[in-house]
Amino acid sequence: MKSPSKRKNIFGAKMRPRRATPEHDEQSAFIAWARAVEGQHPELRLLYAIPNGGFRSAKTAIAMKAEGVKRGIPDLHFPYPRKDKGQCGIWIEMKAAGTGRISAIQKEVHELLRGIGHLVVVAYTATEAIQAICDYMDWDNS
Repeated sequence: MKSPSKRKNIFGAKMRPRRATPEHDEQSAFIAWARAVEGQHPELRLLYAIPNGGFRSAKTAIAMKAEGVKRGIPDLHFPYPRKDKGQCGIWIEMKAAGTGRISAIQKEVHELLRGIGHLVVVAYTATEAIQAICDYMDWDNS
């Protein structure tokens, strides 16, 4: 097997090595779980991702910023209020295990959200994100 730096496309041109995407992979696994259990928990239809971060062209980044994308907003939002817990919804920040760190702006946004009654959770795996939703909703996760 060729090393990643020697990959070529179908035209023989050199290709960049693939980026490791553990945060993407874990978030995708979490969303796959949510979609799979929507029949059992229809509230999960409200779960959505925020398109912050990631690699984009400068043109796309400018357009998204003009549309309201902001740094520091968590990756996922489930706007289901739990009045019995005094919370308006749950936000999940996905981070790559081992290398993912919360930035200063993310810490600031997380505190602002917590201050107005939202739960904010940092998850490093799909399993942690699933557990966070199950705990928030008082669902059995077995």
